[in-house]
Amino acid sequence: MRFCLGSGTTFHFILAFKVPRGKNQTSHQVESKIGDDYYDHHKKSGTLLSGVKILLVDDNDMNLELFYEILSEQGSNVTVAENGQEALDRLNELSFDLVLMDCQMPIMDGYVATGKIRAQERLKNLPIIALTANTMRGDKEKCLAAGMSDFIGKPIEENSFYKTILEYSK
Repeated sequence: MRFCLGSGTTFHFILAFKVPRGKNQTSHQVESKIGDDYYDHHKKSGTLLSGVKILLVDDNDMNLELFYEILSEQGSNVTVAENGQEALDRLNELSFDLVLMDCQMPIMDGYVATGKIRAQERLKNLPIIALTANTMRGDKEKCLAAGMSDFIGKPIEENSFYKTILEYSK
């Protein structure tokens, strides 16, 4: 058997860690406001997000399709934008209960779009939740510093995803 420098097998793996949450984080606030019975009942019946108007902003077609589907299945009214500029255009046309905003997009990214949204008096309190694959240390803080209300990392944890949306849509 011959071995060549620089050749061999590449291994890929994913490690899952349970990170303890501080008492001020959103998921704990949500769990205290939304009882498990309420949550489970409405989730099973597909009415968890009934009537919630969501602007979903992402440049990835697969993400848009996936999130559109899971949000619609729970009764929300979802409007799609593929970049920050389209999000601003939709916000000038319609009203929303909250925005799910990807951070890295062409034309106008989520950070710039959030700044432009916050600059408008009528939208300054609109909940904007980062929905991003950027989950390294400091990414959440960068989103919050840009004016976003909260942060959901991709891939999502379903219960936490819905509970965060519920916290900001009520």
